[in-house]
Amino acid sequence: MNLESILDLDSGIWNLEYLESGIWNIWNLEYLEYLESGIWNLEYLESGIWNIWNIEYLESGISGISGISGISGIWNIWNLEYLEYLESGISGILEYLESWNEISDQQIANRKSQIANRNSRLITAIIALPVLIVSIILPYLLPQTPAASGLFLVIAGLALGAGLFEFFTLTKKLELKADPSIAYLGAAALFVAYVFDAPAKMPDMLIMTVVLFMIVVLVSQTFRFRVDFSKMLTGVGVTVLGVLYIAFLGGFIVAMRAGFTESIVPYLSSKLLGFFFLIVMGADTGAYYVGKNFGKHKLAPKVSPGKTWEGVVGGLVLSAAFAAIASATFFPELPYKISIPLACAMSIVGLFGDLAESAIKRGAGAKDAANILPGHGGLLDRLDSLLFNAPILYYFARFYF
Repeated sequence: MNLESILDLDSGIWNLEYLESGIWNIWNLEYLEYLESGIWNLEYLESGIWNIWNIEYLESGISGISGISGISGIWNIWNLEYLEYLESGISGILEYLESWNEISDQQIANRKSQIANRNSRLITAIIALPVLIVSIILPYLLPQTPAASGLFLVIAGLALGAGLFEFFTLTKKLELKADPSIAYLGAAALFVAYVFDAPAKMPDMLIMTVVLFMIVVLVSQTFRFRVDFSKMLTGVGVTVLGVLYIAFLGGFIVAMRAGFTESIVPYLSSKLLGFFFLIVMGADTGAYYVGKNFGKHKLAPKVSPGKTWEGVVGGLVLSAAFAAIASATFFPELPYKISIPLACAMSIVGLFGDLAESAIKRGAGAKDAANILPGHGGLLDRLDSLLFNAPILYYFARFYF
């Protein structure tokens, strides 16, 4: 209601429609029929005008309702047309305040959970990183010991096996009937091929292993699904995908350790692995902390709601910085003009690997692949960016060194 609409009521009520829209809740309008040039029957106003505290302004009619007079004459009329909802409005406000308290408590709980998750993440890294570092530099510390590479190979084999198990756990949630026994057999065969550096020394052996695995899968699944062939395609698909995704791509990390023993660059295998993990983990760390603290623009909210463009920039910057540190310290054979662009490319490729794994988890309705690593989820959550980058760095090293 605009109070200016009432200003035309000079010495009487000339236009009754203004009264209905201007004075809230006139219950007994029949008493107003005698109001011609003024209000003659003022005693009826108690039932006609709700709670008018300052009746002194109603002498010969409603005159001079403006400014403070109108506000003191008619209680707190800001938008008179909404006053009829006052009671329900107050109730709504109270409900909103109660819900706000609940939201605030939930936000506090979420914040505590984030802090606990961050602490768990740091503790896991503090425990796991020294073991990984020792496994990488052990051939440098024990150059005369051929078995020095064995620790890293054992760790890599266990990690890939756990990642494959977590992958099939996700597919099981979707009721996709993979064949884990055949998958582990194929993964083991590929692992052995990579231990002998098959991509470089015996590429035919690597191809033959993949071909034989495909034949075994198709034949075995033909008999496995003989009762219901409608599920055979999905069973074969997830079985083959799991092995190619985890064992085939991840096997290049094994080949990076087992190969490059005859390079003119001393301890090239250890240097490559050091550079590999430093860049991938640096990109992941930079993206995580920058995204958590400064992220505002979502990268792919439908795939991975936590990832932001600010996090991507943070990952690129930190990976480039770590690449420069690597070139300046333990890897001088890789100059800055090569190491920094390579690190940026690996950061972006790792991001796509992370998004691909996030899409798989989202399809299975899971936040993490597992909970084996506190604060990090499962091993597959740590392998996602490594898997995509392993063949890239391996073949780069083959062509560059």
